[in-house]
Amino acid sequence: MIKPLRRIVTGHDAHGRSVVVADEPPKALGTFHEMWATDTAPAPYGSEDEVALLLDGDEVDLAPHDVVIQRGTNHAWINRGNEPALLAAILIDGEPLA
Repeated sequence: MIKPLRRIVTGHDAHGRSVVVADEPPKALGTFHEMWATDTAPAPYGSEDEVALLLDGDEVDLAPHDVVIQRGTNHAWINRGNEPALLAAILIDGEPLA
């Protein structure tokens, strides 16, 4: 059975703390799935593999193949397992919203 895709998006709350703003399946575009899109560059930002995402106001346990859109927030990765964890990162230029 194929596990559904999961997209976790970070942002800031009214006090500037890093939090999860979305935890949902990505938008399906036919056979493609849109994980994140932006209209500008630089972009504005305001289990088995037992890794957790730690934010100022949230902590999220991640499963293999989960995707995190980390938008310039204070964060840390926690490996809760006994084995090394493999994470892939794609970085794009960004700047804070005015």
